[in-house]
Amino acid sequence: MAQQDPRTDPLVPAHDRELARERSPDAARAGVAQSLGLHPLVAFGMFACDWMLFGGEAGSAGVALTLTIPIALALTIPSILIQRYSFGDRWGAAIGKGLLVGVLTAIPMPIGSPVTLAGGVIGLLRPKKRGASTPSP
Repeated sequence: MAQQDPRTDPLVPAHDRELARERSPDAARAGVAQSLGLHPLVAFGMFACDWMLFGGEAGSAGVALTLTIPIALALTIPSILIQRYSFGDRWGAAIGKGLLVGVLTAIPMPIGSPVTLAGGVIGLLRPKKRGASTPSP
């Protein structure tokens, strides 16, 4: 007789099924992706903004810095909100990730782009949640 998976077996008590889910490789991957990942919209949007702002800075020989740095820093607010409400991060993590991406974008060289893209790729690897739920306050 084939052995049932304890994560889905209806004869296993609910508490034990939940523990088996938490110990699964998917749960470990989800934890890393949630901790280090960025929502793909944040990552690829900030990557594109970084290159557009850098193009303006390079084309104007640095004169445009007075415009591009505040624009990049202002983009931290939508990044924080997307991380919080769409990616499901807690407020502290969302603010930290948003500020990190915003400051890296504000640097007048595209050195933050690889970090931003790596965060987006890690965020893409996060398994989808089965039920649509709103993050807790």
